[in-house]
Amino acid sequence: MKKGYLIVRINIKNAELFQQYPPLSTKAVEKFGGKYLIRGGSFEIAEGQWPAERTTVVEFESYHKAKEFYNSLEYSEAKKVRQESADTDFILIEGY
Repeated sequence: MKKGYLIVRINIKNAELFQQYPPLSTKAVEKFGGKYLIRGGSFEIAEGQWPAERTTVVEFESYHKAKEFYNSLEYSEAKKVRQESADTDFILIEGY
C-alpha cells in the first residue's frame, strides 16, 4: 500500500493565535498514526522560489489515512486556528 503525505507551506499572519496550532495538530496527527518528517526548520532555496516561511511534511500509512486525518473532528479545531492565523498551501498526496 502506498503511503499518504501532507505537505503544508505556511506564512504566519498572527503569531499569538498560531501558537495554539502545533499542540492541537500534533494530537490529531498522532491519533491517525502520522509521523512528522519536516516541521519548520532552517532551509535554503537551491532553485526557484519557495514563498513560505515554514514547511511541514507528515507521513501516514496510506493516502486514505491522510485524508481521514484532514477531515477528522480531531483536526477540525487545529485547522480553524491555522486558517485564521496563517496563509497556507496544504496538499494531500500519495507517495511511496
